[in-house]
Amino acid sequence: MTLLVLGLLVLLGFVCARACKQLGLPSVTGYLLVGLVMGPSAMRIVGPSMLSAVKPLSTVCLAAIFFLLGEEFRLSELRRLGVRYLALTVTQSLATFGLVAGLLLLLRTPLPIALLMGAIAGTTDPAATLAVIREMRARGELVKALLAVVALNGLVEMALFNTLLPVVELAQHGPAGLTWSAVLQGPLVEMGGSSLLGLVLGVALRAWSLTPQGRDAIKLPTVGLLLFGAGACEALHLSILLVMLVFGAVVANTVPVKTSVFDIAKWLEGPLLVLFFTLAGASLHLAALFSVGAMGLAYVLGRLGGKLVGGGLGAAIAGCPAICRKYLGCGLVPQASMAIGLTMIVQERFPSLAGPILPVSLGAVVVFEVLGPLLTRMAILRAGESPEPQRASRWLDAILPNPRPAP
Repeated sequence: MTLLVLGLLVLLGFVCARACKQLGLPSVTGYLLVGLVMGPSAMRIVGPSMLSAVKPLSTVCLAAIFFLLGEEFRLSELRRLGVRYLALTVTQSLATFGLVAGLLLLLRTPLPIALLMGAIAGTTDPAATLAVIREMRARGELVKALLAVVALNGLVEMALFNTLLPVVELAQHGPAGLTWSAVLQGPLVEMGGSSLLGLVLGVALRAWSLTPQGRDAIKLPTVGLLLFGAGACEALHLSILLVMLVFGAVVANTVPVKTSVFDIAKWLEGPLLVLFFTLAGASLHLAALFSVGAMGLAYVLGRLGGKLVGGGLGAAIAGCPAICRKYLGCGLVPQASMAIGLTMIVQERFPSLAGPILPVSLGAVVVFEVLGPLLTRMAILRAGESPEPQRASRWLDAILPNPRPAP
């Protein structure tokens, strides 16, 4: 039965994606809508037990996506950019955090809840943004900035979230028993361990590529290390984003046959993306969206405003081209797995605070996973960084006015 449903998800996702493309919408939107209809919010064909059974597929897809993202981190490019994109990422992250937390505090939300929700709001969904960029074959200054920010954003958000945990604990339980080791242990272990594992995976693949057989037999070692790394992340509770990002960066900078290695990952990414986003759509709960009230509205508006304004402000501070200042924030709107992951951490660590956080975060994911890819696509079209022709539409012009006349 599971295989039957998975096959149905892929076929329906493919058909719906084609229909969306005819309407000028990204394929990701089609995949999500199919999952949403098949999931517990509508037809209930895909239930919690099936989602749990196929979770490894989603994990492997995330591993391939973040591994490919690591290809962008070549040392020559990083030296040229310096701290430019890091400043951009931190700016938009803090702007989103401040706006969401501030709006929630105005609604008299308790401080610990406002801080945690502000941190969750800053996360993005690199998978959705990357899927739109690859589908549109986009290249240019805006795309370059987007790739850098969605990669760095996960690291910045992990650091911010782990820094806030002791503050929340202090507000909850007081200073008794709170030590510096407790404050620093979480972030250091997670980020240090993840970086080390990614480095080990990259060095292992490089060592094999330098052997006489390495150039001709690189496929199985690459797939094996991706699977091993993804499994190790789950077993050791490490960040799959950081592990695969470091793994990909090491390969991009040191492995002589890196083109073949990344081609393998790109081949894996295609079919897995369909399953990943249809299953992601099936895991969304519309009921959560309608139960969040004023707090949910403040969260959604605050995050949307934080990404749009913070992206433009960060691009200006970093000295990015005008096209980035105008449209970068649109590519940062998608939100999914990392937000859900941080919400689950809150539920485990602060069960007394999870009551309002859970429905707001999960409900907002529904909004941003549908709206985000659409805004990303529109921004790339408006920036003129895709070979696809622009489609004239009144609603597109209303949301993102075109400064240039249509060709």
